[in-house]
Amino acid sequence: MGRPRLDRLSAQDEHILALEHGAVVGHWCKVLVVDTPLDVSRLRAVIGARLGAAPRLHQRLEFLPRGLGRPVWVEDPDFDLAWHVAPVEVSAPLDDAALRRLVASRMQERLDRRRPLWRLEVAPLRDARTALLWRVHHCMADGFTAMRIGSTCIWGDVPEAPPPAPPPGGVSDSRGALLGAAALDRCATAAREARALLRDLGAARHWRDGVSQARAVASSARRELRAAPVATWFDSPLGRHRAVAWRVLPLAAVHDAAKHVGPGVTLNDAMVALVASGVGAWLAGRGRAAQPLRVRIPVSLHAAGDAASGNRDSFIDVDVPLDGENVIARLRAINAQTTARKAAHDAEHVDDVLRVLGAMPFGAHLVAMSDGAQHFSLCISNVVGPRQPIAIDGAAVTALHSVVEVAQHHDLRASVISCADRLSLSLCADSDRVDPELVMRGVDSAWETLSRGAGVAVS
Repeated sequence: MGRPRLDRLSAQDEHILALEHGAVVGHWCKVLVVDTPLDVSRLRAVIGARLGAAPRLHQRLEFLPRGLGRPVWVEDPDFDLAWHVAPVEVSAPLDDAALRRLVASRMQERLDRRRPLWRLEVAPLRDARTALLWRVHHCMADGFTAMRIGSTCIWGDVPEAPPPAPPPGGVSDSRGALLGAAALDRCATAAREARALLRDLGAARHWRDGVSQARAVASSARRELRAAPVATWFDSPLGRHRAVAWRVLPLAAVHDAAKHVGPGVTLNDAMVALVASGVGAWLAGRGRAAQPLRVRIPVSLHAAGDAASGNRDSFIDVDVPLDGENVIARLRAINAQTTARKAAHDAEHVDDVLRVLGAMPFGAHLVAMSDGAQHFSLCISNVVGPRQPIAIDGAAVTALHSVVEVAQHHDLRASVISCADRLSLSLCADSDRVDPELVMRGVDSAWETLSRGAGVAVS
């Protein structure tokens, strides 16, 4: 019969789940705005017809006793689609400011761990529009996975027939059977990792190849995992209140502005420069010294066509000068660093190092150290969203925003997502420490300077 198959939380996902404590709620929120009213019952039917294509949406986590390994994804026997797709009770349709306040309030509330870790709420907006607030725990999906699930289950055409249900995992519903399977899986996994290590060591063509690779990995680790003095503007115990701000920019204009600065300058470089400029302007307004800002840039390691769930990413860190107001010089400094990091394969090497550390005793604590305030001040992520216009049950999506939560000792978080010909930049902040709208005004000023200098149209 073989060993029962367990669908465990990955080591990276377990680390992300462990970040949820105190004021940290652990999820991201995609905000989709459509240009017509939506019926919640109809939306449930649309999503319900497609759930078979995304097993994670009807699975919950089963937590195991210490020593039996990471939590396991299991089918939720009490799955309630009416809870997961629900209306927001409001006295009147919301304007844009009220929508941002609603999103901020949802970034203060944890998802229920007894259920599948997602919820989609439907809120009426003024001008007969509708907003969908899709919250998913970060341990369940990163940006790449979110886009795959969203395109399968939320936007796009409803399939003519429901997708087939996923095959059973091979473990019965009883707690005892699950614990027994987990114990067997724990032993088998340890043996498999040991065999893989021996196989890799035996595959080296020459000892010099191994030494060269080890040196490259060590160099990347020194650059990306070093602890050094960094700016402490966002380093404080996290409060419980959130504030959200966002802006929508024309994708082609940002791309063209980046290329005007230099042929190797990327759109992502430009967005990092704009956010850093906004932070610099905010600090100047508060009379704070403009130290270089160490920015963490997540790097997706998902392969094209990857159907795996969960997180598969790494990162690089860059130091962004904030002195002066020259956003173009700032952009060139960012590009010089990101180009060098990509050429050295830093993101892949960091992933190798952290995966090895995570497999060691107390490895989770070692990995967690790389997320500390002594390593970086601000994280700025960029997700490639739908390349073509999208619709939800025939209603055109006019805006897509991605709000990602702040973390302990990181009071501000920036995230970028594309949708067709638009880019949305969202800021989420501990509102007791940072007003994201003030930071965003600095972004506005920097974008005006960059687009004017590049001679690009911004309409």
